[in-house]
Amino acid sequence: MTARDKIEAEEHKQERYCKAHGKCSVCGKSITYSECQLAHRIPKGYASVYGPEVIHHDINTPLTCAKCNDSVLLTPAANPVEAKKLIEKIKENIDGR
Repeated sequence: MTARDKIEAEEHKQERYCKAHGKCSVCGKSITYSECQLAHRIPKGYASVYGPEVIHHDINTPLTCAKCNDSVLLTPAANPVEAKKLIEKIKENIDGR
């Protein structure tokens, strides 16, 4: 990861934290910025399959507390139907449909 990538990732996290008003998207608990995590529903390892624009999209990266991070995981291998629907929704959002 380049320095620029790190800066962009941090900016993305800041934007998501502000939009979520500092609350976990799963349990609703207030969390500090240092506690919050961007949980990838479709894991980052699938970036070569679906592309980084899908994997790092807001729809795929809900803001969570550490306790809820794993609960949003939606791997295509384990959940093919749900993962396909999520990926289609993200692609539609990217295409502006």
